[in-house]
Amino acid sequence: MLNIIKSDLYRIFRGKGIYIAIILMFIIIGVSVFLMSPGYIGTTVMIDEDTNQGMTPEYLELMEKVSKANNILDIREIMKEHAEFDLDKQIIGANTNLYYLFIVVVFIVICVDLSDSTAKNTLSSAISREKYYIAKVCTVMIIGVFMTLLNNYGIYFLNIIFNGKSFSSDFIEFTKYTIIQIPIILGMLSILIGIAFITKKKALFNGLTIPLLMIIQLILQGAITIFHLEQTIMTDWELQYMISNLANNPSTEYIIKASLLAIFYVIIFNLLGYYSFKKSEIK
Repeated sequence: MLNIIKSDLYRIFRGKGIYIAIILMFIIIGVSVFLMSPGYIGTTVMIDEDTNQGMTPEYLELMEKVSKANNILDIREIMKEHAEFDLDKQIIGANTNLYYLFIVVVFIVICVDLSDSTAKNTLSSAISREKYYIAKVCTVMIIGVFMTLLNNYGIYFLNIIFNGKSFSSDFIEFTKYTIIQIPIILGMLSILIGIAFITKKKALFNGLTIPLLMIIQLILQGAITIFHLEQTIMTDWELQYMISNLANNPSTEYIIKASLLAIFYVIIFNLLGYYSFKKSEIK
């Protein structure tokens, strides 16, 4: 099992895909830091209480000045002169963006093996399907957590370099928010792992996972509008809202709720993935 993990780690860091994903990650970070605003891939728009200051007159005045700015550089000058908030926390609140980079990781680690008969060759040796599955899960989780830490601390230090301490949170506090996001990150990775083992095909995996988050968001928003449901359905269950809330001074109760939901995702999607893989014919 350890040999499979080592082999997968060697293969993924020897190839180009992981580095393209990391470069794309830092491009997103760079744009967010330079624009002093988090960028979201998806349909959900977050409103952070620290940023809008409860729509106070000061905030509205600041937004009026920003709206009159001629270019991005002028906006940066206005923000740096008149505003002060924890930009790094806001940006990691958009960490659902990592989902799209994790698709690349799961595709390389799992889908390529299942589609190209590499899995069949491995399973024909002494290793069982159970050990093979666990090895793949461990590999994806290791890389996913590594990329999350690289992303978060890249945000933290680049923000200090380009925007200064006025827009940076305390390092210990920032680390705390990074840690409490990890369970949801593992849940997100588990969703992708489960889908990869169920679909087994490269095109089908990509076709399902790429639009998945946006489709879920649209369905939930539609259900809330049509059936007049509570908005807390989104804030308590939808991944993008949860990751954003976990970076914005969450209560202990909310952290526990999010962690339990993450554990649910990890268990359910890995069970679905494992039993699908166990019963399927590997060609």
